[in-house]
Amino acid sequence: MAEKEIPFYNIRQSVGPGRANARTDVMLVQFFLQQIFDHPNAAKDKPAGAKMEINGVHDEIVGAWIKQYQVSSRLPLVVDGRVDRAPQQVAKTPRAHRFYTITMMNYEYRAYYPAAHDHLEKHPSIPPALQAELVRDDVPPGWTGRK
Repeated sequence: MAEKEIPFYNIRQSVGPGRANARTDVMLVQFFLQQIFDHPNAAKDKPAGAKMEINGVHDEIVGAWIKQYQVSSRLPLVVDGRVDRAPQQVAKTPRAHRFYTITMMNYEYRAYYPAAHDHLEKHPSIPPALQAELVRDDVPPGWTGRK
């Protein structure tokens, strides 16, 4: 049977108040939020006020953008201002019982930007540190580049 696994971009640790807020995890969340709210279909829901930069730092601005995303979602997300890692089975099954913010960000970004989703590492707005992780995660363990 033929199959294609759609790329799913996940965080390693939670992003939000009192969470790990690893730099590249925050960058991925910031990238998704910025891109989604820049799309004409979501622009009306964009948080008013300060502009958010993709810098890997979780602050009040990022927290407000996460909450606004959760509030404006078409699906019932918990509005807690945090983004948790989606378990592998949820990442592969979007119709699971619980909706994870990171899962919805993936699917909404893919709906808005289908040609760009599968290769975020090539997007001009991806910071080099996040790009390096995305490229590294795309290589199978033990791969040396030699045949």
